[in-house]
Formats: sequence, C-alpha cells, structure tokens
Amino acid sequence: DYQAEARSGFLNTLSGEVRAIRRYRHKDGSWIHIGTLTRNAINDPKIHAIIGYAHDATEQRHTEDSLHRVTGALNAFAATGSVLTHAGSEIELLEQACQAIVESGGYRMAWVGYADRDGSNVVRPVARFGDDGGYLAGAMITCDESDHRRSPTGIAFRTGVSQTNQNTMTDPRMAPWRLEAVKSRFGSS
Repeated sequence: DYQAEARSGFLNTLSGEVRAIRRYRHKDGSWIHIGTLTRNAINDPKIHAIIGYAHDATEQRHTEDSLHRVTGALNAFAATGSVLTHAGSEIELLEQACQAIVESGGYRMAWVGYADRDGSNVVRPVARFGDDGGYLAGAMITCDESDHRRSPTGIAFRTGVSQTNQNTMTDPRMAPWRLEAVKSRFGSS
C-alpha cells in the first residue's frame, strides 16, 4: 500500500529528518501501525549514513484515535448546548442539534426519532442532518417486543439508557439492518 509513499519519504530524508506512522497488515491478518524516524547523516563525517528507527506505534495510534473520538463528542456536546438558546420550536431545536453534532463532532450523520404510540411503536425520524446514504428511509426500527426491538435504538427507547454499536459487522443486535447499514457505509452507530 505504501511503497510509493515510503520511497518518497526516503528521498525526502536526503534533505533532513522524516517522521511517519504507517499502517501495515501483520502476518496474522491484523493491522499494526509502525512509526519511523529517519535522518540523513550522509554528510556527517563521523557517520556517513541514513539512520532509521522504527517502532510499533499501534497502541499510540489507538490512543490518538480514541482521543479524537472523545474530542469530537465533547465538541458536539458543547455545540448542542448553544442550540438551546436559539431554537424557536422543538423540531427546529432537534434539527439544529443534529447539525451541530455533525459539524462540530465530526460525525457523518445524526438523527432523532420518536416512537409512534399508535400501536406500531415504529421509531420515525423527526430530525436529521448529514449523509445517511438512504439508510433511514429503509430502516424499520421499533421499540416494541418484535425482533426489530433488539436494535441499539429500540433498546435505548425501552431502557432509557444510551446504546452504541461499535461494529455493524459483528454486533448481533444489528443483524436485521446489517446489509442496509453496510451499503450506506455505516460501520458503527
């Protein structure tokens, strides 16, 4: 994946020092991150070489990714707080909150749904912002006792506790929506 980039990085080393973190596939199939530092010491009469150092930066990268997610969530939370003072109606408040979450938090899409209390208990979107890839139009989410109640959204409605889906491909609660979620490029929710 990174041969051209690595070659370019090596050539850049000729003019100084280069730091980089690159992702590589381990022989066991997992992904690891390797951090490198290369320094040109060819013109140093005591060394006459390009010095390179590499280390496993996987944990560092995971920590940085986690920090990025937390920062996004905090930014979204702060932005939604300011929406409270500007909205003229409940729907406007929800729409502006969704927009603030996407724009300030770095999320691709945000939505708010209400459960119909007409006996169907279908959760219908009332506000949204961002690119849902058509997912919400086809998602049948309920908060009753049907098979579709097992979704993170359905569980949140019934228990009052926030739910997350860290991996759409492996989370068993996402089975009824997996195909559509993947088509719409949602890896988590």
